[in-house]
Amino acid sequence: MAGHSARQKGRSRDLNWWVSTVVRGLLFRLLRYKAKLAGIRVFVVPPGGTSRVCPRCLSAGKHVISPGNKTEEDSGSWFVCPSCSWQADRDYAGSLNIARLGFKLTRPLSYKVGGAARPFPSRVASPEISSGAMTFTTTA
Repeated sequence: MAGHSARQKGRSRDLNWWVSTVVRGLLFRLLRYKAKLAGIRVFVVPPGGTSRVCPRCLSAGKHVISPGNKTEEDSGSWFVCPSCSWQADRDYAGSLNIARLGFKLTRPLSYKVGGAARPFPSRVASPEISSGAMTFTTTA
């Protein structure tokens, strides 16, 4: 019986991988199709390692357990940059770097509020930033 349950477990894992891969593939094909209809080019950016670089200063960052627990852990869900002190969710930092790489930007991201360029904020921006229109650019 023990061998039987192990096979069921393996089958379930394989099925989960297959479903996840199929859904991701369908989503990507639909995204490319809709983008083509809108005249937008789609670039594939490999996601590996994108949450290891700070999108604000391009220095190597650290993964920690949480904003309140700065214990360094490779699988930590929070990103902290020791160089510029920028911090955010690891997936958010990775998504900013994917956007930067997709646009082939070699400089850090910044934003403009009222015409003044500032370093890129964390996800939890101040009320003055959240309420104002933001334009994303690269720093000079």
